[in-house]
Amino acid sequence: MNHWVLSAFVYIFGTVRSQPVTEIAVCLLLERNTSTIFDYDRSRAAIEMGVQYVNDNVLPSSHVLTTHYVDIGTSCSAKQHIIGYAMQLRESAVDCNVYVGPGCGAAAEILYDVADFYDTPMIGLPAAAAGISAPFSEYENMVRLSITYTSISDVVAHFLIYQNYTTPVFLQDYDASFFKELNTVLVSVMKERYWDLYRTSKFASIQSPREPNIPLMHTKLRQYAKISRVILWIANADIIRAAMVFLAVELYPSPVWGSFTWRKGDEDDERARSAFGCLLLVSLYRPPTDSSDVFWEDVKRLSLKRYNYTLEGSRVPYLGFLPTFVDDGKVDRLGDLKDWPSGGGQLPPNQPLCGFTGDDPACLVHTGNVAIPVVVSLSLVAVVVVLGALFGVRR
Repeated sequence: MNHWVLSAFVYIFGTVRSQPVTEIAVCLLLERNTSTIFDYDRSRAAIEMGVQYVNDNVLPSSHVLTTHYVDIGTSCSAKQHIIGYAMQLRESAVDCNVYVGPGCGAAAEILYDVADFYDTPMIGLPAAAAGISAPFSEYENMVRLSITYTSISDVVAHFLIYQNYTTPVFLQDYDASFFKELNTVLVSVMKERYWDLYRTSKFASIQSPREPNIPLMHTKLRQYAKISRVILWIANADIIRAAMVFLAVELYPSPVWGSFTWRKGDEDDERARSAFGCLLLVSLYRPPTDSSDVFWEDVKRLSLKRYNYTLEGSRVPYLGFLPTFVDDGKVDRLGDLKDWPSGGGQLPPNQPLCGFTGDDPACLVHTGNVAIPVVVSLSLVAVVVVLGALFGVRR
């Protein structure tokens, strides 16, 4: 792969100018052909449209915005190479006025050192795990998307603290780089910001194949149900048919983190469809607008015409709830939660009444010298965290 070759994607838009113009160089250092949401090929048409809009409608005629793209590869692990890519730009006489990218936070932190040395602003796209090595407040020249691994970790921790779940179990899937990095950030954030919760939590790793290993998953769930009411499985959403899940998170439908669907085309479809009535799927809510629909269709057309790249489907769906949930009265069509998916409209307490194994002394009926166990119901709430994030659910 030509990792060290500066790709010849330099665009200068706008009308022809007779007077000298000042170039504002935007240096794009983005991953390509990845299995994550960070992919230059998917975004290049939108970038081109954005640059053209700025040149035509924002900048004065004396300035022009140009983009210079470097293919930095497909892996988040090759973080040190980002310095070489940045130096390649300077050796090519490109004086970057702003750096954009990369997607992976570890590489972004290293690129930030370069940007900071030259006092150049940087836009993380999204620099998902930035903030592990140092508090994000120290990255004064960086801006990034608000939905990142660190914010996901904050929301998860806040949810657990708010519900007084003090002994959660995190099952961390290291099979995919997306979830591996999320796991790393989550542990780091909990250590640094939520120490009391961190020291009473349990973290276990599991490497799941693409097709869920159902016996292994059931064994893990039974094992940890004996010590915790809440199990957070940070893994691909395809495990949903193989585990007992009541609450799941999907920022928006994407093949990156799997599919929350009961339909697999097998003999268990109908039973799974019925069981999905107990699943509350938390999703980003974004009402459709005419302008966003038009923009998405323009991006799709330009992407196919100029770059021969097909963007599947319509724009990002704004509400991922299945009709089952709407009709069941749990969630209305505006996305407002009416009741928690449990008896009495409340989530279960941190510990079952009679303990996790049903042997709490308070639940033993004494008749003479014989102790008879009272019927105990062991309840498990299995929570799947996929991307990431448990966003505000409104009652």
